[in-house]
Formats: sequence, C-alpha cells, structure tokens
Amino acid sequence: MKIQLLRFKNLNSLYGEWLIDFTDPAYLANGIFAITGPTGSGKSTILDAISLALYGMTPRLKKVVKSSNEIMSRKTAECFAEVVFESQLGRFRCHWSQTRARRSPTGNLQEPAHEISDADTGELIENKKSLVAEVIENKTGMTFMQFTRSILLAQGSFAAFLQTPAKDRAPILEQITGGDVFSRISGRVYERCSAEKARFETLNAEIRGIKILLPEEEAQTRDDLDQKQAEETEAVQKHAADLRALQWLTGIETLRSDIARIRSEAAENDRLLTAFRPERDRLELAGKAAELDADFTALTITRQQQKVDGEALAAAEGGFPALEQAYRDQEKLQRETEQQIAALKNTHAGQKFVWQQVRALDVKVTGQRQTLAAAEAECRTGELQLEAQEQQKKKLTAAEKKNSEELEQIGSFLAENARDAMLVEQFAAISELAGGLGPIEDEVTQRRKELEKEEKNSVSATRERETAEKECNSLRSEAETAEKALKAKIEEQSQRLAGKLLREYKAERDNLLREAGFIRTIAGYEADRRRFLEDGRPCPLCGATEHPFALGNIPELDENQKRTAVLETIIAGVEALEAQISTMQAAGHELARKLLKAEGRMLQAGEAAQNAAKAVLDRRKLAEEAGDKLAAARKSFAKKLSDLGIAGVVGTDHGALIASLQSRLKAWQEAQSRKTTAEARLQKTVADLKAIDATVAALRDSLNSRKQAIAGIEETMRGLLVERQALFGSRDPDEEEQNGEKQITQAEKQLQKTVAAVEEVRSRHNEARTQIAGLKEALARRSLELAGLEKGFVVKLEQKGFADEAMFAGCRMSPQQRQALARQAQELDARVAETGTRLKDRGEQLARELQLSLTNAAADDLRAAIAEKAALVKFLGETIGGLKQKLEDNRRALESISTRKSELDRQSVECRKWELLNELIGSKDGQKFSRFAQGLTFGVIISLANQQLEKMTGRYLLTRDPQDLLELMVIDKYQAGEIRSTKNLSGGESFIVSLALALGLSKLASKKVRVDSLFLDEGFGTLDDDALQVALDTLAGLQQDGKLIGVISHVAMLKERIGTQINVVGSNTGRSSISGPGVKKP
Repeated sequence: MKIQLLRFKNLNSLYGEWLIDFTDPAYLANGIFAITGPTGSGKSTILDAISLALYGMTPRLKKVVKSSNEIMSRKTAECFAEVVFESQLGRFRCHWSQTRARRSPTGNLQEPAHEISDADTGELIENKKSLVAEVIENKTGMTFMQFTRSILLAQGSFAAFLQTPAKDRAPILEQITGGDVFSRISGRVYERCSAEKARFETLNAEIRGIKILLPEEEAQTRDDLDQKQAEETEAVQKHAADLRALQWLTGIETLRSDIARIRSEAAENDRLLTAFRPERDRLELAGKAAELDADFTALTITRQQQKVDGEALAAAEGGFPALEQAYRDQEKLQRETEQQIAALKNTHAGQKFVWQQVRALDVKVTGQRQTLAAAEAECRTGELQLEAQEQQKKKLTAAEKKNSEELEQIGSFLAENARDAMLVEQFAAISELAGGLGPIEDEVTQRRKELEKEEKNSVSATRERETAEKECNSLRSEAETAEKALKAKIEEQSQRLAGKLLREYKAERDNLLREAGFIRTIAGYEADRRRFLEDGRPCPLCGATEHPFALGNIPELDENQKRTAVLETIIAGVEALEAQISTMQAAGHELARKLLKAEGRMLQAGEAAQNAAKAVLDRRKLAEEAGDKLAAARKSFAKKLSDLGIAGVVGTDHGALIASLQSRLKAWQEAQSRKTTAEARLQKTVADLKAIDATVAALRDSLNSRKQAIAGIEETMRGLLVERQALFGSRDPDEEEQNGEKQITQAEKQLQKTVAAVEEVRSRHNEARTQIAGLKEALARRSLELAGLEKGFVVKLEQKGFADEAMFAGCRMSPQQRQALARQAQELDARVAETGTRLKDRGEQLARELQLSLTNAAADDLRAAIAEKAALVKFLGETIGGLKQKLEDNRRALESISTRKSELDRQSVECRKWELLNELIGSKDGQKFSRFAQGLTFGVIISLANQQLEKMTGRYLLTRDPQDLLELMVIDKYQAGEIRSTKNLSGGESFIVSLALALGLSKLASKKVRVDSLFLDEGFGTLDDDALQVALDTLAGLQQDGKLIGVISHVAMLKERIGTQINVVGSNTGRSSISGPGVKKP
C-alpha cells in the first residue's frame, strides 16, 4: 500500500484547504522526507489527516463521532480529509468529512460522512458508514491497528518497551499485537472444562434419579393388564346387549304412540272434507263459467266500442260550426298583412338617398373632431413638458447650492481627521491580531477544563479498577468456598452409597416391603393352617405334602423392619444430598458467570485507568503549549498597538477597541466617498441646467404653432355641422334605416304565422268532416253485429245451466281464486291418502317388532343394569389406562437411562479432551496461553528488530531474559557479548532500539501486505550526530524496497540531513501554513 495524495481542510491549526502530492518527483528521487516545524505547529495533524481519511479515527483522538470532534479547527463550519492510495487491488480515494448545522461555526455537529471510490473512474464503491470500514480493510489489506503499527507509527508507542517493567509489559504487548484473544481463549478453555465436568456430574445424577420397575413388578403388571382387558371385553358385550333390548322396548312404545296419533289425524281429515263440500261445488260452477269467458269478453268489448263511438260522433258534430268560422277569419287576416308589407317597402326605398348624404357629412365631421382632439392633446402635452422643465430647473438650482455647501463641510472633516488615513492599511492587521487572541484564550480555557476533566476521570477510573479488583477477589473466594462445599457433599454422598447405586437401595427396600406384606398375609391364615394342614397330607390349595408354617413357623417382622428403616434413612439422606448438590452446582455456575463478567469489568477498568493516566499527561502538555501560544500572541498584539500610538490595552476589551478603530476607519472612508460623490453631482447639475434652458425655448415655439392650427380646424368643423342640420336635423340615418328594416321584417314574420294558421285550420276542418262520416258508418255496422252476439250468448248460458246473464256473473271467479280453491281440494285429498298410508305402515311395523320378543324385563330394570355396566366399563378402562401408563413410563425410563448412559459415555470422552486442553493452555485468569503467545510474538518482534539493529549499529542485539520471557535485555558486542538491561542505555541508544522495534513491528504487522509508505512520528532530539546519521541511513535504506519514508521532527539538524522537507509554520494567531514539494492551497 502506498499513499499518493493527501487533501484536507480545517484540521487543528491548519485552517483552510491543503493538498500534498506525494507523487511529486522530489519524493520519488529521495525516498525520505521530513515534516518539520516548531512544537504545536501542526506536524502530527498531517498524519492524523491520513488516518482520519482512511479509518475515521486517529491514534491520538481515536474515533471522531457526531457528539465530539476535537480535531476540527475552532470557529469553522466544516472539515474533511481525503487520501488517494494504491494497493494490489488498484487505486482508490477515501473521503471523510463532518459539518456543522446550517454551515454555521456555532451550529451543532452533524453525523460524519465516510466513503470510498475508484480513484481512476470516480465510481462510488461504498458510502454506508457501517460498511465503509470493511471495504477499506479489504482494499488496504489491514485494520486500523495494523495500519498504525506498519505504516503510521505514532509518538511514544514503542519507547514503552524499554521504560516499562517486565511485569507491566504484557498488557502493552497485548495491546500492540492484539494478543488479548489468547487470554480469552485460555479463560474460555478453563470455563469449558469446568462446564463439561459439571455436565458429566449432572448426567450421572440424572441416571441415578430415574426410577424403573423390577422385572417381577413388570411381569405382574402385564398379567393384571391382560386380566382387566378380558373383564372389560365381557362387560362391554353385556352392556351392548342391554342397550339393544332397551332400544327394542322404546321402539315398540314409539310405534304404538304413532298409531294413536295417526288415527286422530284421520278423524280430523274426515271433518275437513265435510266442511269443504260447499267450496268444492262453487269451484265446479266457476269452472263452467270460465268456459264462456271468451264469448262474454267479445260481447263486452263490442258494447263498449259502440258506446265510445256514439260519444265521439256527438262531440264532432257539436264543434264543426266554430271550426268553419275560424277558417274564414284567418283568410281575412292574411290578406290585410300582405297589403301592409307592400306599403312599408315603398317608403323605405324613398329614404335611402337622403341617408347616404347625411352619412358623408358625418364622416367629415368625425375626421375634423379627431384632428382637433389630437392637436389639443399635443398642445396640452407641450404645456406640461414646459412646466416640468421649469420645475426641474428650480430643483437643479437648489441642488447646485446644496452640493457646494456639502463639499465645504466634507473638506473641513477630512482636514481635521487626516491622521485616520493610516487605518486604511493598518486596520486589517490589527483586527486579525485581536481576533486571533480570542480563540487562543478560549483554547487555553478549554485545555485547562479538559485537563481538570481528565484528572477527575483518572481518579474515577482508578477507583473503578480498585472496586472491580475487590469484586473479583470476593467472587473468587466465594467460588472456591462453593467448590469445596460441593466436593464435600459429593464425597458425603459417595460414602453414604458405599459403592452402590441409589436404585439398588430402593429395589432392596421395595423387596423387603413386599416380603413384609407376605409375612402379614401368612400370619392371617393361622386358623386355616391349623384346621386344614397336616404333615403328610396334601394341601387343598397347592397339593404340597410339606407345610413349613403348619406348626406356627411364621417369619418374624423385626429384622425385616429394622433393615427397611435403615434403607429408608439411607435413601432419604442420599436424595436430600442430590437435591443439595444440584442446587450447589446451579449456584456454582451462576458464580462462574458472575466472576467472568467481573473479570471482564476489571480488565476494562484497568485499561480505562491506564488510558486516563495517559490522557492526563497529554492534556497537561496541550495546556502548557496553549499557554505559551497565548503569551506570544499577546506580545505581538501589544507591539502593533504601540506602533499606532495606543498603549496599555492588551488586557482590556479587544472588541470595543476594534469597534472604535473600525468606526473611525468607516467615518474616514465614508467622508472620502461622499466627497467624490458630491463633486460628481455638482458637475452633473451644472450640465443639466444648461440642457434644460435650451429645451424650454424649443417647447415654447412648438406650443404657439399648435394653437394656430387648432383655430383653423374648429372653423371648418362648424360649417359642416350647419349643412348637416339643414339636411336631416339631429337624427341618426343608421338608426332610421334599421327601424324601417325592422318593421318590414316583423310584418313578414306575422304574415308567415298567419299563413301557417290558415293551413292548420283548413286541415282540422277537413279532418272533422271525414271523422263524422266514418263514425256514422261504423255505428250502423256494429249495431247489427251486437244484436247477433247477444242472441248467441243467451243460448250458451242455457246450455251451461245458467238462468240468465246475472247468474253467470255471480258464479264467475278469477283464475287466481279458482287455482286457490283447486289447490286446497288437492292438498286435502293428498292429506287423507297420506294419513291412511302411514297408519297401515305403522301397524305392519308393530307386528314385526312384537314377533322379535328380545326381552321380558321392564325398561327401568334395563336402564339400571345399563348404568351399572357402564360404570364397570369406565372403571375397567381407567384401570387399564393406569396399567398401560405404568408400563409406558417404565419403558420410557429404560430408554432414558439407555440414552443418558450413551450421553454419559460421550460426555466422559468430551471431559477428558477438555481436561487435556485445559492442562496445556487453560487457566482461570487466562494468563497461561496469553503469556505463551506473547512470548512467541515478542520473540518474532525481537528477531525482526535485530535485523534492523544489524544495519543501524554493529554493537547491540536484543534478547529475552531466560528467567522472564517478557523481560528485554541487550547484548553489547563491544563488551565481549555482555548481556545487560536496556535501562542502562543512553537516550540516543534507547531511541535507536525503539526505532528498531518500531520497524520490526511494522514488518510483522504488514507481512501479508506490501507496505510502500512509512510515516514516523518519533523524536530525534536525543541523538548525537553519528546516531542521527545512522538512523537516517537506516530509514533511507528502506528506499531500496520502494518505500516512501516520512519523518516528523522539530530537530533543526534534520534540515541539513534531509533535503526533501514539508515545513509547517505556526503563527501567533493560532493558524499554521504548509510549504514544500507537492504542497498546494487550492
């Protein structure tokens, strides 16, 4: 990886935007360059910008977030850092930035932005903050920690190896190499080993706690199950038979009840048939009447039509005379309208010539009026222009006098305040100096507050570390006590079991209890034994001829009871111990979890205390540097004011002083500006007065000419108006012509309406005459037809049995009424038939059922028997279920024991594996594996450092103390290979060794990535000339590998030894600038 270009803005004292191009030929030619400048000028800020652009954090400030940004230049609204680098995967550009709200220096900090893109194409690769870090690590090939150990080596990171005792070196080495993972592995191995052991004991205890049936108990349970199942089958069969008999009796009762109910329905049907007889007769007559509906309808329609036509004939004959009179009136009106139209058209034709003459005169008058109006408007405009010019002349005359007076006043002011002219050149410098004091004073105050805060944090962190250590010690002691108590309980349990399993004791107790039951049973049969059992005679129950208990040889219960009591005591004690052990194991696991968390907090608190102490030193140094900067700035400001003749104001209100000077400068500049403006106005006013005089004269001549033209136009227009009045008066010819045409049009429209009315009346007159003739003919023809229909209908009424038309009309029904009655008759007939069918079916079914004769018992007796057998079936089912469950529980218990034994075997192998691993690397405090890994890593670093020492000096080599692998020793070849402590090295020798360690660690951290850039932020002030030259030669030698080496130092001697330099120049205003090869300020 190689850094090619750096661009940044507003970082610490480097205000504004800066660009450094590391591809400049000067860097490529020399390979090594120096970043020089006084302390606090901003040299390390350049390296911070590189780290910030890549990883969003710096070695000094760590991560920059929304809530805190200590690297942004004070009183600025934004900052950014951008790096272009090249790796094996290509060229990339990383950009980090942060702004304040509203782009205001006083706005709140916003969320930082971070992105990476292709440097050649500009294509964005990623800009999500959560993903950018991963992409950058992929493209660079290293994490932030690896970057700060291989490319950017910050101040003081490696001198700690030489200055720290061996006992405190492990945390430093762990922090640099990331070796804390080995501590975690060691601690987790120890925890896993303990957990696997606990699981083994838990499985063992679980197996001991599972209860199973003895073989004889299982066999007895199976026999009981078979017997109960047989009894259940028999009871179910009997229960089913009783149910069928009860159902047979219930069915017979139901059939007898149905037959009685159906007979009652049949009697009701007979009653309904009798009641419906009159309606059935009505339905029959209505049917006959319906057969004559067509004839009756034709007769009725003919009668109605004859009536309607007669009424229409009477109406037509009554209105005919009025229609004839209306026809004659409309013809007369038409003739009168035609005569009126002819008269109007003759009058209109005679007036057309007069109207044309009047229109010609009106056109001429209108033209004269327009000309007159235009002339009068021009005259008025000229008068207004003349008046405006005269008013403007008065104003310019007054302005000329005012400008002259203003010039005199301004001249007096400038003469009295001539000394303020020097502020034009001096004010900017004075203001910048005064403005720079505020930020520096704020910085001093802020640095002191930060120092106080860090000191409080350091005290708080130390207290938290001590509290965490006490908590860990207390938990360790508690855990050891609990572990000892658990071992004691387990040992007590083993002693009570005496090499046996708990279930063996339980089996022995259960056997003794059964034996005791047998003994009590035998004792209860004492009377039967004496009566039935005699030696030599067979037993009536089993047939044996020997009777060991016949003579009263009954076993005693005392010994059995004593042993049972002993077993009960052992079982109860062991079960109580198992419960206690289980509780203690759970408590032990909880203690282990708490201890692990407490140790984590203790490590965090220790690291926080170390960081807080380092932060106090850093803040104290920054506070001292800020104080020195403030003193220098105040001295420079006082000198500037002294040059201006102002003394004794350095400690006063700078804002009031600057405001006063600015007010005087502004007054001077405004006076100068007013003078220039007033002179220009005066010159313009004089010129404008001359122009106005010429304009006024021209306007007066033009106005006189226009007035003469207006008088001529008015004379011509009066002659035209007199002629028009004599010809047509004041009337409008267009209006007169329109009125005449309107009268003719209205008369023609009236004529059209009259003609239409005549035609309409004529049409109605003809239609009425035709209608009357048609109606008379239809009435005569239909009268003969009606007489024939009436005669034929009377004959058909007699044939159907109707005496006359009135009887026929009384018997008629609507089709809906006939259908309703017919439906009632059909439903009643169907009901009678269905009732008879059901009565027959029920009688036949009752006869069949009586032939079966399933039982002679009463129904109540059957119900009682059914309930009794159902209860027996339920009892047997529950008993069978209990027996099956007992066998199933025993099967599951056996399977569980088998499964757990397999698990126990596997767990035993797992425990042994973790015990072996724990013996190798496991430890409760995690130090066993961590120290081993630290020793290996430290050895590699020393080997790489020695390679650099061989190049830098032939005198020293580094080695480890055999008694303490983390103790660093030095071999002095000039003293016959004497091995001595590094504490005896001089300042220059210590730096050489520290530099060798730094380069060695850089090579270790970058062994998987090619590193072509290296930046060292280490002090060279402790080196003499020879040592300095050796260090520089060593760094320059790295150029052979293509590396670009940058060294930060304020040592002046470097300017002579290193030709390529980037110079950082500070100022008493708190702002620094950069110069050197490839440095630009866009």
